[in-house]
This record gives sequence, C-alpha cells and structure tokens, in this order.
Amino acid sequence: MFRDRLIVDDSLVAEDAGYSIRARMPWYRALPLSCLVEITLAVDGATAPAAAITVETDGVALPLGSTAEATDRSWFVLDDLVIRVAGAHLTARADHDVDLTVGLRLPYLPIKGEPLTMREHLRKTMPAKEFQS
Repeated sequence: MFRDRLIVDDSLVAEDAGYSIRARMPWYRALPLSCLVEITLAVDGATAPAAAITVETDGVALPLGSTAEATDRSWFVLDDLVIRVAGAHLTARADHDVDLTVGLRLPYLPIKGEPLTMREHLRKTMPAKEFQS
C-alpha cells in the first residue's frame, strides 16, 4: 500500500557493530509489534540472518524473534522502525543495494478465519552514512 516509502531515504548507517536502516509502516494504521511477522533484509545481496536483526521503536530495541510477544509496543504510522543488523560491516559512503521485505499480520482483516498477512517489498540504492554518536 505504501511500498514506495518502506525504506526511509538515506537511512543506511554503517555502525561499529554492523549497520542499520529505517523503515516506515507500510499500512495506514498503527499495529502492535506482535503483528510484525517478517523482516527480510539484504544489503549488496547478503541476506541478514534473522538472529542478527533487532528492531527498535520509541527507543526500545527487541530481537526480531521476540516481536511476537510484544503486544504492549506499537509501530506507529509516522514513526520509523530502526532495523539493526549485528556482525555485518559496510563501507561508509559507498552506494549499496538495500532490499527489504516486511510482513505484517492484519488482525482485523480475516481471510477464511485467519488474519491477513501483508508483505511489502522495496529495493533502493543509497550510500551508507557513518554512525555519529
């Protein structure tokens, strides 16, 4: 629905322990983080292992694998979701191909008795900025 803004422009950051990008909600309503069922992120063709990914919203970081229990945290439409990948290093300022898929379970849209899962995908090329503390 809002695929063209899924990856925030110029949000790729080369960090000491890996890298991060920012994503925007690809839906028109806020959802609990427990509705985040998939993040597949690849930079320059290297797919990040799910175990290396953390997501952060409103200053709270969670491992990707624990979002299913995060019923008390929400991803709001106007807030960026910071996606961090540990253990992968990027060259700052070089252009990188960023490929992101986000899957969201929409609990209020049942299909055959099950909530609909929406997947959005976007690929962008952008430079990596250096982490500024």
